[in-house]
Amino acid sequence: MPKGEPSLECWSPSWPPRGRRLAPASRLTDEEGEAQALWTLGGRSGTQSARIDAEDLARAPLSAIAAPAAAARLAFESVPAAAVAGIVLSPPVVVAVQARYGNLVPTSSTDIQLHLSRGTLVGAGPGSAIGGRATFGGLHIDEPGTGYVLSASAEGLTGTQTEPFPVATGTAAELLAAAGDGQEAAAGSPVAISPEVLVRDADGNGIAGVSVTFTVTNGGGSVAPGSVVTGNDGRAASDGWTLGTAAGANPAQIQDVKCAIRHLRARAAEYGLDPDRIGAWGGSAGGQLVALLGSADAAVGFDGVGEFQGISSEVQAVIAISAITDFTSPDELRDNYSRAFRTWPDLHAGHSLEPVSGPIDPAPETITTRMAAFLDQHLR
Repeated sequence: MPKGEPSLECWSPSWPPRGRRLAPASRLTDEEGEAQALWTLGGRSGTQSARIDAEDLARAPLSAIAAPAAAARLAFESVPAAAVAGIVLSPPVVVAVQARYGNLVPTSSTDIQLHLSRGTLVGAGPGSAIGGRATFGGLHIDEPGTGYVLSASAEGLTGTQTEPFPVATGTAAELLAAAGDGQEAAAGSPVAISPEVLVRDADGNGIAGVSVTFTVTNGGGSVAPGSVVTGNDGRAASDGWTLGTAAGANPAQIQDVKCAIRHLRARAAEYGLDPDRIGAWGGSAGGQLVALLGSADAAVGFDGVGEFQGISSEVQAVIAISAITDFTSPDELRDNYSRAFRTWPDLHAGHSLEPVSGPIDPAPETITTRMAAFLDQHLR
């Protein structure tokens, strides 16, 4: 190129490499027709381009390949904007190993750890980068809340963290009686403790905003208000339950149990059950219910409520564990756990349980085995 002709000029392609520059951007050729400039590549790895322009001459293209530098930092490539308690995070969390200017380091296989700002990130074991990326599938957070932050760390690299994100409560899966069950009061008067329920998801978290309806199913009386919405803890309570004016028991619990047996027997073929061989076992209050189930036939009157009328609720075997069976016994009614539970299945001489004053003997595993043998014997 003749001396003094205008020379080098940087060409900006459609994807300009970050930090690119030619210095100087323009200069004149020397006596030999040559001109030089310092080309500093941009921070992105891959092919980068420049061009040379001179008056009345065709452009001359230039290209260079920018190789990734050494691993320097971590960066989230995929993170949750929100999550649901107990549900696997989707899409999976992906952490990349990057060089100084944000280029992926595909040769890195470093171990990466994830951390949660509070609570437990279930399934968050260390993950090794493959091709410069570590993918964490199967992660979930079981406690709802706001302001969760996920961070990633690796030895010798600058860590990274997400923006705060919320974890919503899961779907309602369980309704439990939390207070007010099993009380006694004068006919026509309110019970001392208002009925209260707890609505939870599959992980045991309380579900807010669920409408719960309290309904009297036997004995008359009233519950007010009839419908209540659960609070932030998943609980809902009525203002009070006033019993009916007729003295006597309100046997809703045993009626429910008998209805459940009728249901099983009615659909035995669908469930793969033998309708002539049904047993039941329960502990404490459940033990009392199965004792009633095994001793109260249709003539007692507990079968007149619920579906599947006309189908028997009888069972062929019962194990009542720690159930009150003798209402004339002060020991049974007081039950301060200092006595042996004589209502456990007496499957061998001298069998007793003393949960507080001594170790359980026999062991729970042995009790379970003997219970299974008892049911197997009486349901054959």
